[in-house]
Amino acid sequence: LSPLVDKIIEIAAVKLTPDGEVDYFHQLINPLIDIPDFTIQFHGITNEMVNHSPTIRKPLKTLWDFVGRLPMVAHNSTFDLGYLVKASHDFQIEFPPLDIFDSCRMSRARYKGKPEGPANFKLSTLAEYAQFPLQHHVAMEDTMACLKITAFTLKDVEKVDHLLEKGFVFRLSSFANTNAFQFPKRFEDLKILIRNISK
Repeated sequence: LSPLVDKIIEIAAVKLTPDGEVDYFHQLINPLIDIPDFTIQFHGITNEMVNHSPTIRKPLKTLWDFVGRLPMVAHNSTFDLGYLVKASHDFQIEFPPLDIFDSCRMSRARYKGKPEGPANFKLSTLAEYAQFPLQHHVAMEDTMACLKITAFTLKDVEKVDHLLEKGFVFRLSSFANTNAFQFPKRFEDLKILIRNISK
């Protein structure tokens, strides 16, 4: 999957403020293309479910307003944020200069090489390791799992700053240059071919 070719069909976020307030954001997205049958088996989102949903532009702006300047954590965050940054550039939506962290990197920094650690650092494996259920590939479920895994990983850690440093990925404003997300014109035929194969 690539943000240069594929589309967002669901966004979810949970926000914890410094005051301890909890808020949620969730939205199905109409990608304006057919969702391939082979992916529906993973997330369960059908074309009928998104037909009357908004396209990405308005929900994306709402998401950035929802996040504000709070740091974001995602599991394998470069994958998820790649789609959000690409879509933001497509519609010239400014995103806030916030820091992005990765719960996968943090858990790997804490547990890798330890006999009592998880078998691997996939979201589903870490959920099982932290002993909570997960309905994987459902956006809000995955979002809550990321939150719980982050909390579990940072619990009872003496050097929290060290794990945060290991989990830091980038500052979102680093991607203000739109050229990084322009699909080269010479690859347009390849883009069409990939989209047709995915159907």
